[in-house]
Amino acid sequence: MDYKVLIASCAKYGGIYTYEVKEDKIRPLTVNRMAFPMYMQVREGGVHIIFNGKMGTYARYVFTKDGLEREGQIYETKGDEPCHLDENGDIFVVNYGSGNIVKLPEGKVVTHEGKGINPARQESAHTHACLLSPQKDKIFVTDLGTDEIYVYDTFLNELNKVKVPDGYGPRHLAFSENGKILYCVNELISSISVFEVDGNDLKYIDTMLCPLDYDGENTASAIRVVKDGLYIANRGENTLNLFRTKGKNLEFVQKVDCRGNFPRDFDLSPDGKTLFCCNQFTSDVTVFTVNEDGTLVYSQTITGIENPLCVAFV
Repeated sequence: MDYKVLIASCAKYGGIYTYEVKEDKIRPLTVNRMAFPMYMQVREGGVHIIFNGKMGTYARYVFTKDGLEREGQIYETKGDEPCHLDENGDIFVVNYGSGNIVKLPEGKVVTHEGKGINPARQESAHTHACLLSPQKDKIFVTDLGTDEIYVYDTFLNELNKVKVPDGYGPRHLAFSENGKILYCVNELISSISVFEVDGNDLKYIDTMLCPLDYDGENTASAIRVVKDGLYIANRGENTLNLFRTKGKNLEFVQKVDCRGNFPRDFDLSPDGKTLFCCNQFTSDVTVFTVNEDGTLVYSQTITGIENPLCVAFV
């Protein structure tokens, strides 16, 4: 299967690096220079991108023969440190520094309040991810600062909220393939909290710690769900970790060295056969072959991408 890989380089002279994967060979195509792209999402022939700054910004780009070209206006995200987005025609962005979520282009903002038990990281609300339900009628928002997951309708009316264990710091979310289970990777204590989805309610099932072979500071980052399993990354230990999903339960399967430093994001190719891992502090992207059982084998490293924070596919 042929496809393209997009890597966001979050630097002053960074941008979006595009690579072509053809017959299992990776070759560079284009570099579109942009300052500090934090996160991106590919949807319907375009790329939605948020940019870091004291006041964050959002813009949509379309594909051209030269890579990417901005389409339409630039919107402020109504907060600082925008770090995640999702879209259903409207755009939802969370601003980590401001602890809020904004709906664009309308501009409605909801700001969270509260704090957690970790004085260094949970001194105030820090919204970290937003994820639309499979039906696109609800938006789920993690708040690392308050240890909560909020459930909103698409008008940003609060429907519910639930907690993960105190001090764990919820970061990113992913649904099971049937949409009945919501998985939350917790950043401050590397773990996965599992919830059953029941309408507007999230019923807490359990939290499974990720086994660590590392005594230094460690934080979890991304989570990706695949058939019968999921992956999370650890920054500090610098590993990719595979869990098998068995109904509502999780079973740890494999831990591999990510072959870089500080894996901020990773994702699997459209055919599910390759995993690309963005290593923020070594400014490289490591590539792994995905075996039929989901286990990972290191393949190669793409170098020369300053501060890579996000990977997406076309």
